[in-house]
Amino acid sequence: MGLQDIVRWLLPKEDQFYTYLEDLALASHEAAVTMARWKDPLESSKEICAAVQVIEHKADGIVEQLEDGLARTFVTPLDREDLHRLGSELDDIVDLTNLAARACVLYGVERPTPAMLRLMDVLVESTTVLKDSVPFLRTHRYADLTDAARTLRQLEKE
Repeated sequence: MGLQDIVRWLLPKEDQFYTYLEDLALASHEAAVTMARWKDPLESSKEICAAVQVIEHKADGIVEQLEDGLARTFVTPLDREDLHRLGSELDDIVDLTNLAARACVLYGVERPTPAMLRLMDVLVESTTVLKDSVPFLRTHRYADLTDAARTLRQLEKE
């Protein structure tokens, strides 16, 4: 048992922060998958926009819970700034997906272009990596997180 393991054992367990981050990663994936439903010719941009908006409101509620938890908790499992930033970054994915859906409705885009379809695919792939890798924080699997970060950087280049 290493020194970090002893410190983790002694400190109070504040696992709700991991849950908030995992829920935000899942919300980002749900928003991406919902946006990608637009590939279906039977789905309209207005329906997609409304569905993404619901997910965005859910994500905002999770961020609010995270911030309330940070305000009420003395010892957090990660640095407060890191928890806040990661939560904000995950929420930004949902917010930007919502913004894209709203812009399509606003500008009357009825069907996605081939470039938009490719971007949707990359967004779904990226959020899948996030959804699958954020739980590694809870189990301190940092090598796996590093691998996921490499994968995300590669997807970002696409």
